[in-house]
Amino acid sequence: MSVFWQKISTHKALIPIIIALLIGLNVLQGAFTELFHDEAYYWVWSQDLAWGYYEHPPAIAFFIRLGTILLPNEIGVRLFVIILNAFTVYLLYLVTDKKQPLLFFAMLFAVPFVHIGGILAVPDSPFAFFVALYLFCYKKFSEEDTWLSVLWLSIAVVGMLYSKYHGLMAIFFTLLSSPKLLLNPKFWAVVALSCLLFLPRLYWIYMYGLDTLTYHLLGRSRLEHSTLDYIGGEIGALGGIIGIWLTYEAFFFRAKTPFEKALIWICWGVFGFLLLLSFVQHVEANWAAAAVLPILVMAYQQLSLKTHLFKRFYLIALPTFALLLVARFLLASDFLYKNVIPFKTEFWGWQTWAKNVENIAQDCPVVFENTYQLPSKYRFYAKGKKAITLNNPHYHQNQYDMGEYEAQIQGKRIMCLVSQPFCCDSMKKIQTPLGKDLYYTFIDNFRSFNRVKIAITPPKQALKAGEKADFDLLLTHNYPYSCDFSANPRLEAHFACTFWQNGAFRWDDFQGFPGSLSHEVLTDTLHKKLTIKMPAEAGEYEMAINLHYGNAFSGYQAPKMKIRMEK
Repeated sequence: MSVFWQKISTHKALIPIIIALLIGLNVLQGAFTELFHDEAYYWVWSQDLAWGYYEHPPAIAFFIRLGTILLPNEIGVRLFVIILNAFTVYLLYLVTDKKQPLLFFAMLFAVPFVHIGGILAVPDSPFAFFVALYLFCYKKFSEEDTWLSVLWLSIAVVGMLYSKYHGLMAIFFTLLSSPKLLLNPKFWAVVALSCLLFLPRLYWIYMYGLDTLTYHLLGRSRLEHSTLDYIGGEIGALGGIIGIWLTYEAFFFRAKTPFEKALIWICWGVFGFLLLLSFVQHVEANWAAAAVLPILVMAYQQLSLKTHLFKRFYLIALPTFALLLVARFLLASDFLYKNVIPFKTEFWGWQTWAKNVENIAQDCPVVFENTYQLPSKYRFYAKGKKAITLNNPHYHQNQYDMGEYEAQIQGKRIMCLVSQPFCCDSMKKIQTPLGKDLYYTFIDNFRSFNRVKIAITPPKQALKAGEKADFDLLLTHNYPYSCDFSANPRLEAHFACTFWQNGAFRWDDFQGFPGSLSHEVLTDTLHKKLTIKMPAEAGEYEMAINLHYGNAFSGYQAPKMKIRMEK
């Protein structure tokens, strides 16, 4: 390394300048880029702070709320994510040997994961910060287990768990790396304090049932899975070619301290567990966030010893960084959206789309179907105008099924905006920026019942293909009012039964039961019996019994249940 670069790399102002440039880049990106779909959804959460939400713990909603109190726009949504990203980078630097800062930051800024974490207000962003804090605090704890280190380590643990449940993997593999922690009273102090700080979240889960945990453990397993997609996603998150190099270097890292041993266990433990999981269910690349940070630390430690490779590394890292900057610029501008016809994105055109929908809806709430993204984008860009989604078993439940969103629009005139036109209805069309056609009409005195739940008791005898079977149904609800299923004749609720085989919807076996709830009012509970004709072919099926609202929407009153049809 030349004398010039040696002076730069050791200058005391280098780190603050790099961090300031990172913050400035992320602020510009955040200010000029429309919201990603999920960011708008988490912004909706932030308008109603709670100790938990259907898909995730509450950390991201809390940080978005703090930012939008100061700035009620896109940069406000992302403000604290940008701040946390800067701290994440700095904390990672602190756990290294700090001998080659230029190498460290060249490596870091060539990794897409680092860039994404600084511009998107998603749960992975605070999670990455708390993982970095956890690594920093565990390093201090392993060197000297003072009561101050106990406090900070507990905060880091709870921060991870309030961000994403995946923090449990980091904790578990840390314990495997050093089982003697179980003999340390201060380790148990960390456990006790972390549990105490996490009690509000546990109480929330108790109050709202285990549906959210079931979704995390089982709901995503229904999605298509591919081990190759998982591996490719991880390589892409680490930067492609440079990601392969970093993985290679990290693989040969050897631990000399308990902290370094924990890095190895967390990294390969998380990657390995998710790799095995990818053989049986869908796994997303971002689930391995707890492993990405250790791999960066270990790769840097290895590379910093190989000064003869620095030039080659820079020749790959710097062009990769340049490509990422170009990608960020294109994301922050609408050039591609306006000039490249096939290019459609979640980031551009949505403010105009929301304004067009608002002009049609006027002051009417907008009701979508089977999408949490569109009502969230509309609510943000229409400045808080009401919008919800009604979900059914063809999709999955989400936060719109838990809050008061649905109850707030009962009895009102609504604009429904759906992907398929209702039968017997003349509906007009509007397109999303992604080119998808949506159809709309207006409904007076809107009624829906997605917070009605149906407990299904199948017949005791075996189900026979092509024959009828009686199912006992128990209807309950958690509305603050009784449910009059015939309050709006156009949306009169009735039972419907749906079947799937091998994940494919069987339209020919769909059965509706109009009039099955005519003039019924659900006060507390309601018992009904439904006679359903089974599919003609024997085999394994999934079946759902839910409510349909006239010829318009269908609801999600009960999850799919597995049944077997005998000959």
